[in-house]
Amino acid sequence: MEKTENKRKHLRQRLEERKHRRQGAMLTPAEIREHLDKYVIGQEQAKITLSVAVYEHLQALAAREKENLAPDSVRLPKNNILLFGPTGCGKTHLLNQVAKVAGVPFLEVNAPAYSPTGYKGTNISHILEELLAKTHGDARQAERAIIFFDELDKKASKPGIQSFPDAAYCAEFQHDLLKMVEGATYEVGDEHLDTSGILFVMAGAFVGLDQVVRRRLEREQPAPVKRLGFAAPAVTAKINARVNAKADAQADAQEGCQAKPAGAQAKAADLLAQVTPEDFVEYGIITELTGRTPVLCRILQLTTEELVRIMTDGRESILRAYEGLFNAMNVDLAFTPEALREVAERARKRKMGARALNAILEQLLAPFISDYEDEDGLRRTLTITAAYVRGQGKAQVAINATQTVNDPENGV
Repeated sequence: MEKTENKRKHLRQRLEERKHRRQGAMLTPAEIREHLDKYVIGQEQAKITLSVAVYEHLQALAAREKENLAPDSVRLPKNNILLFGPTGCGKTHLLNQVAKVAGVPFLEVNAPAYSPTGYKGTNISHILEELLAKTHGDARQAERAIIFFDELDKKASKPGIQSFPDAAYCAEFQHDLLKMVEGATYEVGDEHLDTSGILFVMAGAFVGLDQVVRRRLEREQPAPVKRLGFAAPAVTAKINARVNAKADAQADAQEGCQAKPAGAQAKAADLLAQVTPEDFVEYGIITELTGRTPVLCRILQLTTEELVRIMTDGRESILRAYEGLFNAMNVDLAFTPEALREVAERARKRKMGARALNAILEQLLAPFISDYEDEDGLRRTLTITAAYVRGQGKAQVAINATQTVNDPENGV
């Protein structure tokens, strides 16, 4: 009898191991990072942070599910993530790809759309109904999920920092969210869903966070003694020097970072390099929720070179999609290198990240799509030049073109 039970126990263990391997639990951080490199341009430090965090999440899930076989095993802590950075720079895309390679359910939640319990509208408990619907009613799968709360900064409980003026309302929402993040069992339809194994990622642009950091640095700077009227410039100069020195050190250590700061005033990006959990509390995220999201992950503004690569490289490049559309129209679509850079520069100046690329490309290509006619059946090449992007010239169309058409502005 004991022998039979041991065989069953061994079989259960092998099935569990096979299940974890299939769902990504045996992936290494390097393998997760390798997958992200195929689909995400730039954000090197964020990819490292997320790869490690998700690896730990998968290992924690594996340990939880094997607890019955090894009751004395130490449970790994769950390191929820606080993701911050400018809009359109890849927060949602990163999390989508992370969940895909990890093989776990993924739910994106728009935080401003939800209300605290007791208020009109969609309450936070409805999030678990959406998650269960994603897993087709499989509660065990739902308990392995990654839930991504976007625009959490719009629920900041400090009026004046963000557009929502009701601090008490936002604080109630955060307390409701805290219960879910800490881990609790919810009754969802006929199922009981335990949230203690779910990985939560809180994200937002957190506009104005750099000023919160600056004020903290000013408070931390010792006040000069017996300086009448001239202390403030001295303190500001010391803070700027401190911020710039730390930013230089991080710039040397991080691949693909922005240019080093110049001038007397510290830039917003350099201030954000020194952000701490206390700054998010000052911004309006309650202390308890900040404590439950110990991993801070910063998303950087995309450079012009990275925006060009987003258009041309990777398995999900925007231009590849447009090339497919034009190919179906019997047209070869081509951009000169100068035109690509001009599009990227315009997108960078809009400060909307990769989202601006779609809008600009659609504006450039829509006239050709709307006027498309294929009466003679001849294949054409449409070449977009930098002059056309700037509105100073026309795109070039050649029938059965075999030569490369360059930007005439360069005299080629």
